[in-house]
Amino acid sequence: MLERIVVTSLPDPMLSNHPHCVVTGDLVFVSGLVSERRSDGSRVGVEDRQEGRVHDLEAQMSSIFQQLDVILEAAGSNKAHIADVQVFLLRMADNFTLMNEIYGAYFGATVPARTTIEVVRFPSDVLIELKVVASVEKRTRV
Repeated sequence: MLERIVVTSLPDPMLSNHPHCVVTGDLVFVSGLVSERRSDGSRVGVEDRQEGRVHDLEAQMSSIFQQLDVILEAAGSNKAHIADVQVFLLRMADNFTLMNEIYGAYFGATVPARTTIEVVRFPSDVLIELKVVASVEKRTRV
């Protein structure tokens, strides 16, 4: 049995035809997460300035981790139960070191398995997307 979860306090993923996560058995499969949309339609960590478009990887990852925490809670889990993370990263040579530092600060000692893949571009103008698999912490989900 599959339970599809859409968290109403987060941007609606159904506009892209997917839920925030799917729970089956004791596993939570979180759909790919990018930085949240602001009320003006722009992405967190992406700003248009006079000198051109500027990306803030730390702000984008902070937005992703905030969303991830909310989604996992709705699914009856938390970051300590994350088993696997797939990181899709734009311009790995420029962004890997900082991504790795921010990632390490978020996970601390609860280090899940990880794969980091360089991508050419995303549908949204962002630097990073995360895909997560976790186990369910408790049987009663929100």
